[in-house]
Amino acid sequence: MCKLLLALAALLFATSASADPRWVTPPTRYNHSFAGKVTVYAYAAPLTWWTCGGLVYGCAFLTSPTNCVIHVWRPKYNLSLYQHERAHCNGWPYNHPLP
Repeated sequence: MCKLLLALAALLFATSASADPRWVTPPTRYNHSFAGKVTVYAYAAPLTWWTCGGLVYGCAFLTSPTNCVIHVWRPKYNLSLYQHERAHCNGWPYNHPLP
């Protein structure tokens, strides 16, 4: 079990965010400023995974129509990840449909 966890961790650290198939550029209609307040929390991997419910680089949740909370894995946080998660704040579904 320990070897499996080490192998998984090595794979995750060796993989760049842009190579992850779940990491796609949002469609233009969702890729814009959020009309309300956006709060970003950056964590270490285990806390991000626990908060987001899986082995992901980040997630976003609307807490009200005018408030969105983004949780990200600190080493992977950059403008591209922020835009991706902000698009979820703007209504982009979590299954990442493209136009």
